[in-house]
Amino acid sequence: MINDMDIFEGIEVAGVNPEVFYGDEVTVLDEYDVSEHATVRILFNSKTKSIYYFVDEPNLKTDISHVDEWYRDVVEKEDYTKDYSSFLPRVKNKVNITLENESVLTEDEDKNAEIVRDIGERYIRREEQLSVKLQNKIFGSPMNIIKKIDSILTVDDSEVSEDECTALRVYDSDIEKYYNQILYQSHVDNSENTELQVYDSDRTPEEDTAKTGLVTRLLGDDRKEALDSFINDDRKKKIKSSDYYKKIKRWSVNTSNKKVEIPEEIIEDLLYYLERDLIRQRKLQPIFDDENIEDVHVNASNQPIFLYHSEYGVEGNIMTNIAFGSDELDEYSKSIAQQAGQHISKAQPILDGSTSDGSRIHLSYSNEVNVDGSNMTIRFFDDIPLTPIDLIKYETFSAEQMAYMWLLLEHEKSMVIAGGTASGKTTTLNACALFVPDGFKIITLEDTREINLPHLNWMKHITRNASVGDLGEIDMFELLEGALRERPDYILVGEVRGSEAQTLFQAMNTGHATISTMHAETVDSSVGRLTNDPINVPRNMLEALDVVCIQKKLNRDGQSVRRIMELREVKHIQSNDDIDTQNSYKYDPATDTQKKLYEGDDSAVLADIKEIQGWTNDELKQELKQRKEVLEYLVENEITEYNETYDSFQKYMKDSEAVMEVVNTENKEIYDLIKNRGDVV
Repeated sequence: MINDMDIFEGIEVAGVNPEVFYGDEVTVLDEYDVSEHATVRILFNSKTKSIYYFVDEPNLKTDISHVDEWYRDVVEKEDYTKDYSSFLPRVKNKVNITLENESVLTEDEDKNAEIVRDIGERYIRREEQLSVKLQNKIFGSPMNIIKKIDSILTVDDSEVSEDECTALRVYDSDIEKYYNQILYQSHVDNSENTELQVYDSDRTPEEDTAKTGLVTRLLGDDRKEALDSFINDDRKKKIKSSDYYKKIKRWSVNTSNKKVEIPEEIIEDLLYYLERDLIRQRKLQPIFDDENIEDVHVNASNQPIFLYHSEYGVEGNIMTNIAFGSDELDEYSKSIAQQAGQHISKAQPILDGSTSDGSRIHLSYSNEVNVDGSNMTIRFFDDIPLTPIDLIKYETFSAEQMAYMWLLLEHEKSMVIAGGTASGKTTTLNACALFVPDGFKIITLEDTREINLPHLNWMKHITRNASVGDLGEIDMFELLEGALRERPDYILVGEVRGSEAQTLFQAMNTGHATISTMHAETVDSSVGRLTNDPINVPRNMLEALDVVCIQKKLNRDGQSVRRIMELREVKHIQSNDDIDTQNSYKYDPATDTQKKLYEGDDSAVLADIKEIQGWTNDELKQELKQRKEVLEYLVENEITEYNETYDSFQKYMKDSEAVMEVVNTENKEIYDLIKNRGDVV
C-alpha cells in the first residue's frame, strides 16, 4: 500500500494531493529504466486530465525474516519489514568524515563515485554485525524490545500447559544479562535498578523486596505474584525444558551475540544513495539520467519539481513526485554552484553556469531575489550533439534545405539562427557546423559551454564573471576583440545579446565568416533587435550578413516538433536604409513541408558562390544535387553517428567523386575506408 508521505520522500508538499500519482484513475502510459536503480513511469490521471512523471528508486524497507530465522520466531508478522533508511544518515556522516580527513576525491566524477562506494561499503560491512545501538535505531528503543519479549510472555493459558505458561513468565540468568545490557543503554542511572532480578531461593526476603521493584514494574503485581507462586526447584527443571523458554533464551543470546545481518540487496541500495547524494545530483540524478528530459524547473522548496519531457511534454511541463525540503534545496544549490566552478551566497544570489555534464543552469539562492527561497532551472544538452542527418530525420530541415546550408557554410557564408526559447537554435548551429571544412580555424565564444565540435583546429573561449565588483570580469566583447587577433576563418557565437554584436558585424564586413544565435521569432524582429538598443548595429553593416534562419518549436498531431520557418537571404541595403531580403525556403504548415522559393540565380548567396567558383548554372545545380544525395544516402542507411557523418562531409569536400561512387553504388568496402579516414582507391 502506498503511503502519501512516501510519494515525495517524506517532504510535505502544499497544494498537491499525492493521490494524483496512484489510484484507479491512474494509467501507466510508459515505463522505462534510466539507471540500474531508478525506473521512470509516465502516468496519466483521468480525473485531473494530466500527465505525471513518477521516479521509483530503491526502497530501504525490506522483509528480514528470511535472513534471520530466530528473529521471525519472536516477533509479530507485521514487524518482519524493517526500514534501513535510519542507517543512511549515519553512513553518510562517516563517509564524509573519511573524505575530509583523507582528501581522496579527484576531478573525475566517476572515479569519485567509486571512492565513495568503496568507503561506504567498508563501513557498512563492518557494521553488518549490528551493534545494539544500531539495532535500537532500526528495531526501536530498548524498552520497545522489552515490550516485545513481554508480549511473547503474555499468552492464552488455555493454549499451553501449566509448565509452559510458567516458563513464559520466568527469566533466567542469561536473559537477565541481556536485560541488564539493554537497560544500561537506556541510561538508567541507578545500577541497583538496572538488574532485572529472577527468583533466587538463596536470596533473603529483604534482598528480594529491594531488587524486584523493576520486575514488578515490568510484569505488573498480578503477574509478579503468579511468578512467585510457580517457582520451585522441580518446576525450574521443567521450565528449562520448555519450547517457549528455549525460544526466548535463543533470542536473548542471538540478539546479544549474533546480531542482525544487513541483506545484500539493502547494502547495494545504501551504496546507490551514498553515490547519488554525495557525488551525483542527489534527488535529481534520475532526471539527469533520463535522455528524454530537456529542462527541469525547481521553483521552490516543498513544491513539486516540474520538467519538460521530449515525448510527453506537448501540453507543457510535467509535475514529478520529487521535491526538496528547504535546507536540502539550499545545500544542493551550493553544491551545484560548486560544480559550475562558481560561488553562490546571499551576497551573490544569482548564478548562470553549466554543470559537469555540460547542462546549463540558472540559479537563485535563498530568498534574496525569490520570495519562496532558492530555485533553479536546468537545461540539458546531449553529450553527443545531433547531426544534420538527425535534423533531416526529425523533419526540422528537408534534405534539400540542408544541402543549401552545407554549400553556404562550406564557402564561408555568415548567418544568424534565430528563434524563441527551446526552439533548437544551438542544436542547429552545432549540427550545421559539421559542414565547416576541417582545415578552417574555428573560434567559439560563449557565456556557458554548449557548442561541441569534432574539429581539431578549434579554440573554445568562454566569458568570466567578476570575482569582486567588476574586477576580473571578461565579457563577450573582450573575447570577440581577442578572437579577431587570432586570425579565425569562422567565429561561432553562442548568443548575441549586447554591444558585442557591433564588433561581430565589423568582423563580417572585414571578411570573417560567423554563425551566431539570438532570440527572435521572425526575420523582421531579428533585424529590429540587431539595430536597436542595446545591440545597436548600424543598418548598413547588416549587408555583410548572408542568411537569417528562423526556427520554432511547434505542436503537431500531439507531438512537440522543431521546424525551420524560413531561410531568408540578406541581399543589400537600399538608399532609404530599408533591407532588401529574399526567402530561399519557407515552411508550409498545411503540408508540414519546406517550400523552395528560388530558381538558379534568384539566390543572391548562391550566385555569389557560383561566381567565385567559376561554375555555370548547371554546375551549381549539380553541386547542390550531389550534396542532397549524400545526405539522403546517410539518412537511408541510418548513418547518424556524430564522427561518421562529420567524416563523410569532410571526405566529400576533399574527394567528391569517391564519395559519390559510394552513394551511387553503395559499395560498403569503399564506405568503410571513408569512415576510417582512409584513402579511397
